[in-house]
Amino acid sequence: MWWTEYTWPWLSEWASSPGFAGAVALVAAAVTLTVTTRKNRHETWWEQTEWALGKYVDEEASAAEHAIGADAVRVLVKSPLATKQEMAFLSAVMTATVLERGRSPSGDSNEFPPVAKESEAVDNEATTEEGP
Repeated sequence: MWWTEYTWPWLSEWASSPGFAGAVALVAAAVTLTVTTRKNRHETWWEQTEWALGKYVDEEASAAEHAIGADAVRVLVKSPLATKQEMAFLSAVMTATVLERGRSPSGDSNEFPPVAKESEAVDNEATTEEGP
């Protein structure tokens, strides 16, 4: 092929040059920066989640603190940093706490709404309507 005659010698020379080493170092730095930034954001998200759950599940906290914790969890669960497993975990903790207390975060008797995808919510509504 014609392009290998003209391109390959240039690429092989460039691959052994300091310019190539610099380009590789730049790509590696960009990848490292991206991964580190994402990890730091996720760690911050988790610290905020721990704080919110702490407010919500603390038996000695006031009703206002419980509501603040629940509202914070609702916001955090919508973050793109939350994985599906973390969303399921938060939903389970909130639901278990609601069932134990017998009330929702706002003080009424409704259960904390589970964290689910819209398609799962539609499936759950169809199942409820088909009941006995």
